[in-house]
Amino acid sequence: EVVCSDEHAHRQRLAGRRRDIEGFPEPSWDDVQQRRAEWEPWTDDRLVIDTMRTLGDNLPDALRFLRP
Repeated sequence: EVVCSDEHAHRQRLAGRRRDIEGFPEPSWDDVQQRRAEWEPWTDDRLVIDTMRTLGDNLPDALRFLRP
């Protein structure tokens, strides 16, 4: 699961994103909020990567999750 724990940064990133993928318009902040309201939280064990953290901070969590 990839999250952005800072709502202000999330909004700024969304506003500045331009993927130009034909048939896939860029979502608005309202679209993101609607999707968030519809989202059912996962209840099982999962890896959560926060884009506000550095790679160096996220990597140990990812490795711990992947190792048996």
